[in-house]
Amino acid sequence: MSRVALGKDGKSHYADDFCDSYDGPYFCPNPKCGVEMRRKNLGTEVKKYRDIKPYFSATKSRPHIDGCEYKNTCLSYADLDATGFCTDTFFKALLSGGSSGKRKSVDTPLIKDSVHNENKLTTLNQLYLYCLQHKDDDKLPDQTIIYQIFQDERNWNRSKPRNPFRMIRLEFDNAGKRFSDKYKCYALWCFFPPDDGHTERDKYRLIFRKDQEELFRALAKQLESEKGKQGKLFILVGGEWQRKFCEITSKRQIFILNRHR
Repeated sequence: MSRVALGKDGKSHYADDFCDSYDGPYFCPNPKCGVEMRRKNLGTEVKKYRDIKPYFSATKSRPHIDGCEYKNTCLSYADLDATGFCTDTFFKALLSGGSSGKRKSVDTPLIKDSVHNENKLTTLNQLYLYCLQHKDDDKLPDQTIIYQIFQDERNWNRSKPRNPFRMIRLEFDNAGKRFSDKYKCYALWCFFPPDDGHTERDKYRLIFRKDQEELFRALAKQLESEKGKQGKLFILVGGEWQRKFCEITSKRQIFILNRHR
């Protein structure tokens, strides 16, 4: 399900834009998928906490391909709420593991909210899904432009400046076996952009200081195990990037995309 879909005119169309004169057909925004989608307006149907806004959905007879970012069954993914979102606050909480210290799940909210809202942008996965539902040049409430904090195949070659705090969709390659005396860190190696068979790819490195060895070992074991099961492993990494390097200080900075639906 998705809030946005591509039209035959090549433009993005939003399900809740009732001023849009375009009337279909609609297609999945993922160019590798591209299945036809239908606009659905549930009107007065109510979820647990709020009304469901219009959204696009693939048909049962022609579903999304496996691994498509828009293949999800949660209606709230098409209705994520960015009210009050602050990029710096979010990423600082991400790097520290959340406002309440250590947490067991990457889906636990990073920032506490006095009002319960299951659609609030409080996890890396939710922020990723929100960005997928919007155009690169759309803005978050704090005026941060989407492409500045979200880097993937659709905008990987944009030359405009990006925010040091951002998330990147990577393909996990391997884990370094030992501590690097040269760089004074452990490392997880990844490719960007993920392989499409044509684009020349760069190696990106996720680094861990010596006092983060336990975190490095746990993530290396988890990622290599998942890659062994799935062949290719796509991950979302959020943090403060310096060119092709990102220091990892919290497990919550890495989200396994193959498993998020």
